[in-house]
Amino acid sequence: WTNKLIWGDNKLILSSLKNGPLREEIEKQGGLKLIYIDPPFDVGADFSMDIEIGPSTGSGQANTFTKKPNILEEIAYRDTWGKGADSFIAMIYERLVLMRDLLAEDGSIYVHCDWRVNSHIRLVMEEVFGREQYRAEIIWKRASAHSDSATYGQIHDCIFYFSKGKKTIWNSPLTDYEEWYVERYYRYKNKDGRKFMSDNLSAK
Repeated sequence: WTNKLIWGDNKLILSSLKNGPLREEIEKQGGLKLIYIDPPFDVGADFSMDIEIGPSTGSGQANTFTKKPNILEEIAYRDTWGKGADSFIAMIYERLVLMRDLLAEDGSIYVHCDWRVNSHIRLVMEEVFGREQYRAEIIWKRASAHSDSATYGQIHDCIFYFSKGKKTIWNSPLTDYEEWYVERYYRYKNKDGRKFMSDNLSAK
């Protein structure tokens, strides 16, 4: 069952992992060691997309068509929580409970979110896993500092890290940069020959 990609509503998939034919294999391993999820951020999007299909005859302009989501995608990729925070919390709560039950005692879970839902998700995770199992809030800086027209710039997402038990597996996430990345971004050298990059530290 390793290296398996399962496509569908994750609530149904989690339930089948807990109670279905893969349960025995998961229990042999003592449970899942690591879960990472990137749930909806309550942005109200329907994730339709415009796709270019090549230039039209004579005009030089690309034709586009809108890909409408199929029935499965409408369920799996919807991010329109019209009833407000209550429906979003209920959705994420029942899924986190299933994930907790599937985790090994030394397993960990990482939940990616942004400013729209991070306060809701943090409280739900504390309810499901316990406040004492909160390990860290990882800030993922996804843009340089900037000023938006009417408010502070939104430049980062959050990743909440919780464990199931008191002891957890820890592997350092540090890896070497790929050579192309160093060449592209670390274009400057100090007097000792150490490379560095130039970046914005504050908004204008």
